[in-house]
Amino acid sequence: MMGLTMNVLIIDDHPLYREGVKALLSGLQPDIAVVGVSRVADAAAAVGQRHIDLVLLDMNLPGASHMVALQEVRALFEGASVVVVSGEEDPALVLAVIDAGAAGFIPKSTDPDITIQALRLVLAQGVY
Repeated sequence: MMGLTMNVLIIDDHPLYREGVKALLSGLQPDIAVVGVSRVADAAAAVGQRHIDLVLLDMNLPGASHMVALQEVRALFEGASVVVVSGEEDPALVLAVIDAGAAGFIPKSTDPDITIQALRLVLAQGVY
């Protein structure tokens, strides 16, 4: 990814969380473009024709089923690594989202440095 802009999409209904993650992501790579939306339904229009490398998806979006939102995002952004972020830390949910194709699950309580390490692993085609 060196020299190329990495495009990241954050889907989370909390604006403060989206802004915090945007700031955190600047430590991931120097050339990064971040788009944030509050609903899956707004995602495609917000990114336009840009290729998305990484999607951070909140599991608790109002009016959206956990797994349906994940399936929709994976269908919309086929080439992207999708990482679920959630306030829930239920091991059954973690396994379910990984089984459904997510490249990672990061609890919202995770330390920022560990979050960056987890995202680096995912971007290197690993699973966190």
